[in-house]
Amino acid sequence: MGTVSLSAGRDDNAYALQNELLADASVGEDSFTEMFAWGQYRLSGSSGNGWRLHGYGFARRYSELDSLDLTSVSAALSRDGQWLQRLGWDAEIGAAGEMVYLGGEQVTRQLQLIGRARRDIGEARVTLSLIPSYYQGGDEYAYLDGWRQRFEAKWQRPLFAFEARAYYRYDANARTDLERADLELDTVDYYSYSPVRHSLGGVLEWSLSSSWDISTGVEYRRSAYDGNNRVTDSDGAVLSYQRESDRTKTWLATKFKITPRFSLDGKFVVLDNEENRDVYTYDKTEASLGVSYIF
Repeated sequence: MGTVSLSAGRDDNAYALQNELLADASVGEDSFTEMFAWGQYRLSGSSGNGWRLHGYGFARRYSELDSLDLTSVSAALSRDGQWLQRLGWDAEIGAAGEMVYLGGEQVTRQLQLIGRARRDIGEARVTLSLIPSYYQGGDEYAYLDGWRQRFEAKWQRPLFAFEARAYYRYDANARTDLERADLELDTVDYYSYSPVRHSLGGVLEWSLSSSWDISTGVEYRRSAYDGNNRVTDSDGAVLSYQRESDRTKTWLATKFKITPRFSLDGKFVVLDNEENRDVYTYDKTEASLGVSYIF
């Protein structure tokens, strides 16, 4: 089974920067096209007890900002089992690899382990996930080398006319981080790429008819980076601070099924990122329309 989608949209701040940092507020605006494909193939057994291959590919291409073109591909092998069935849980273990490219250059290669357990409690389903990962950065991104530990707890159930989901995600990073020497000023700047993040989100989905679905959601993410950043101004003054951020993401999406397998899709996303250093504070809006097919 699998799915593929094609879409086109508009991003009003593709650089994710303050407008004041750009020569013109419209510099960061650009249209984009997007492709996503996901699929899985069962090697043996059943959905409750067997092996499967699965993976995805994603690409976003901007009309003018080629340096921001993003591509990622992933492949995974998972074993679904009933080892925790006595406790009422279904389980999954597996391993996956992923490669990410930005502007045609490799950003990271990632190897991750997957551990997941699911249980139905009344009308609700609870899912717990533990996904440790190791990253290796590309030639220009060696500061991203290191570990990422992710834990997620998700709850979902029917709620009146809706399908409701809520989740919490803990994300800890231990990366190499970036040191940059300035020979003229004889200083070494330091930038942390090792955040600890807590995310809390909720989603509501409902069907207006047998062929028309709408969903909306909100996510709040709190990030605190390890260590103190050191930044040297042009006059030699050194600024030292621990980077912290609060990001709110909201979205509205719709899917209209032309056939049981083919649909028209739309999405509107708003991001608001506030940081303790203004240079990293920004907001952005994306809107897109597309088609998808399930096979």
